[in-house]
Amino acid sequence: MLVFFMWELLMLAILVALTLWVLAARGTPWHVYLSVWVSWGMALALVALVPIDLHIVYLKRCIDHYGDDVEAQEAACSVKSWRDIAGDNRSASEVLEKWLSVLRKAWIFVYTVCQVNGWILLTFQSSFIESRRFSKMGKFKQAFIENFGFYAALGIINSVGVLFIYMVGMDLEYVIFGCLALFNALMLTIVSLFLGYGLGEAPRALWQGSRFIPTIRRALYNVWANHRACTLAADDLAAKLVQVYSLRRAAGGAVRSYGQEIVHIMSEVPFDITSVFLMDPVKGPVLPSKKEDLQKAYVAQLRQIEMETTHKQKTTEVDMWLQALDSTGGMPRHSPLFSMQEKCFEAGYKDLGTMDQLDPALSKHSQGTREADPKVRQDEIVRQLQAIQLPGSANDHKSIALAIIKRNDATFLNPANEDHDPWANLEEDAFGGVGGEIKSADWDIDKLVALRTQVYMANRKYRKSKKKFDRSVKECILIQDLDRAHEDLLPWSCVWQNLRQAFVHEDRSETGWNGLRSPVRAQFEGPHAIRWEVAWFVGRTYVLPFVRQVLAIICCVGALAILQSQMAIFPGFPEKTGLLLLHLCSRGALKPNCIDEGQDVSSWTSWEPYKVLPGFQVNIGFHLFFICGIMTFVLLRLRIFSFYEIVIGETDSASLLLNAYIVCRLVPSLAHNYLAIVNESGTEKNERDVTAFESVFSSLGTIPFVNIDFNQVLPPLTLLVWLVTIINGLFKGKCKLPRLDGEQHKTQDIMDDAKLVVELERRRYEKGRAQSRAFASRQAHLLSASAEGLNGNGDHSSHSGVSGAWQKALNVVKNKTGIEMSPMGGVLNGKHGKSEEHKGLADNDACAHNAVAADDIEGQFQKIQVGSSVTHTISNHGNAGSVVTAQSEGVGHAAGSSAGKVGWSAMLQYSSDQAGSAFSSVTARAMAAHQNGAAHSGAGLTVSAPQNGGAGAASSTGAVAGGAGVASG
Repeated sequence: MLVFFMWELLMLAILVALTLWVLAARGTPWHVYLSVWVSWGMALALVALVPIDLHIVYLKRCIDHYGDDVEAQEAACSVKSWRDIAGDNRSASEVLEKWLSVLRKAWIFVYTVCQVNGWILLTFQSSFIESRRFSKMGKFKQAFIENFGFYAALGIINSVGVLFIYMVGMDLEYVIFGCLALFNALMLTIVSLFLGYGLGEAPRALWQGSRFIPTIRRALYNVWANHRACTLAADDLAAKLVQVYSLRRAAGGAVRSYGQEIVHIMSEVPFDITSVFLMDPVKGPVLPSKKEDLQKAYVAQLRQIEMETTHKQKTTEVDMWLQALDSTGGMPRHSPLFSMQEKCFEAGYKDLGTMDQLDPALSKHSQGTREADPKVRQDEIVRQLQAIQLPGSANDHKSIALAIIKRNDATFLNPANEDHDPWANLEEDAFGGVGGEIKSADWDIDKLVALRTQVYMANRKYRKSKKKFDRSVKECILIQDLDRAHEDLLPWSCVWQNLRQAFVHEDRSETGWNGLRSPVRAQFEGPHAIRWEVAWFVGRTYVLPFVRQVLAIICCVGALAILQSQMAIFPGFPEKTGLLLLHLCSRGALKPNCIDEGQDVSSWTSWEPYKVLPGFQVNIGFHLFFICGIMTFVLLRLRIFSFYEIVIGETDSASLLLNAYIVCRLVPSLAHNYLAIVNESGTEKNERDVTAFESVFSSLGTIPFVNIDFNQVLPPLTLLVWLVTIINGLFKGKCKLPRLDGEQHKTQDIMDDAKLVVELERRRYEKGRAQSRAFASRQAHLLSASAEGLNGNGDHSSHSGVSGAWQKALNVVKNKTGIEMSPMGGVLNGKHGKSEEHKGLADNDACAHNAVAADDIEGQFQKIQVGSSVTHTISNHGNAGSVVTAQSEGVGHAAGSSAGKVGWSAMLQYSSDQAGSAFSSVTARAMAAHQNGAAHSGAGLTVSAPQNGGAGAASSTGAVAGGAGVASG
């Protein structure tokens, strides 16, 4: 038994460590990990002691029943597994007494650690962690001052108690146990509240989680709530960063004496706040000179960081310009902003200069002629926007055209602004601009500490809300995709057939099931990928909801059993035997809990009287596991303003310490409450054999000065909270009572707003997913082509490192685009169409069907390094209506002491017979250089595009490097 107990403690320690690693935010101090791990471990160890303690008590009662009959004792209540601590020569009673002695010491040790951690250490450590003082000694002082009031209050209460005890002539020991009982009574009240809420909410949450419609509604609500919280947190953080920036600007002047402290405050900010700019719809990127503009710039910077970290997408100038135009009311409401940004990026409009060039007046102004009429300019810009198939209505296009005209008129075509210095606004600081209002007399160390604390808390709140928003969005998208995949498989007669065919035959045909298509989940890869897809889909869509329904039913039955057992110890309840006690008696039917004095047990068939059967501790462990699970469910849902909240992967140190603080205080009371439920608490030592816990803390559950067991008073409170929770869950639409988790009641407006947010985030995930898969596909194909060329499997023979690598690059172009190209004056002929590599990408990547057209694989660049001197870069854009580029660069080298010359020319002929398509430009360049010698490079380009209802273009360009002539035509 000792070995089993040690293994149990080891497994609990590992479980606590893994849980802590999953919940804690990265960067949490090591001493916080240690304190929380010890606190959680001691609390669970205290729970682990209860089954052993009760088992020993029941064994003692069984042995006492049989007296000196050793054979009957061994048959009914064997202690063979308990002799590892006392030896084989001792009697059964002596072995159990030895275990009780060890358990008393263990109870005292674990209980003392929990109380010291819960009442002293964790509170001080939490204050130390939350302190933003600029030195460790300052943090210690602040933590001591904050906890001094709490400790002083405890001292005053104890002093009053001692004085009262002295006046009435009672024993001083009564003071100690009276204080313990007072604290335990407070914790038992919280246990009753948590149990009442958890027993009512946990079964409902499990049952609702097994149904798609309630699950989707809750997921949408979580997206809406977290998006709202993230937006508010970003605004709050930006406002705090404005104050920090003002101090940073004044650090070299008015508050120079606090320069070191300001540097410490700067370490709390999430990015460099001195290098941000504000995108103005007219002026473009400008340095903000007012607080309002600076706050907007910081919010925009936070959004840009979100895009880069979450979706791996860079935000271009045009993206920010369109967003600024929309936020200032320059575009109609509900414009497809994200679609516009994506189309502009695909068409090559990434900086504001390219958007400005859409205005014909700009080119005429540079030529010295008069600009066109505003109506003509607007029509021309709209025509060009429609040519790239920009999403949105005609009003959206006109709004963008007017914004471009207004920007060009104010920035380029207005002579009054030519001499304007954009840095002049920054000189207004001394007259009330950013940082100008900072005065040395208005700031001291305490105010700087308060500002640093506010920045720290705002940054923490933003990170947690952002983490929750990302998780809720992914969860919502995945649930929607699961529901959509299930609907596609219906009717039910086809579900089993399609899934079975995919699993058995691995059918990936168009008629077969090809796996779940979701941008937030990576599909399985490998020889048995489709089988893993089927197994995962079946488990997630059909098995998991069924398991949740079964668990909800079990949880409901367990909740009712606990409520009945709680009420059984209430003096006014008619039934005095709880269901948990009856379940315990099924493995150990003994006096006085299970058998009354003088009761006839000869007719019993389901129970074996006066025996302790194997699995006795299993029943107790099941009870405690269920109760602890309910308490964990409540603690994970509990939110205390913005100070305490458990977020997976982003739980801050303060929340972890507060959680450990609560656990250390609640678990002893929880264990005492369970002992009361099974009628092992509140008994006198001389009445019968009692547990080691009760022998040490016999007065723990007694109300001071009243001598009433507190566990007998609380059951009605637990029942009341449970009834309120059930009524609130059943009649949400009519009975809108406050919720413990802070969740609001769902409305249709909230659902509609959440769907818009989810759809936008879905498209971003789809784009990022498609780009990453396209990048991986091209990388694998390029490496394969490079390996074939290096191994001599190609159809060319390289005379030098440069020409060989050049030939490899041309082979890659051929494989990618279907265009054949000769390195020495050859002719390249090809037709535009869907290549096999594109087709494979579209078939393998589920997101490519939604995010990218089959012929639209954008902006992927690969580099092949040959030796140390030759680099070839291939860029292929196969998108109709955009720029198609093929580029190769080579660096020549000299072999030995002789100089080498490298030169070639390339002729490109590109033809397209695709109906209704237009190519804005096709470019090909070939460049070469060499060391210690002359360089010559030339390029030729011929483009022909037969028009079938579309527009065509043709151009030819040649260039000679190292010479004096450039010809174009």
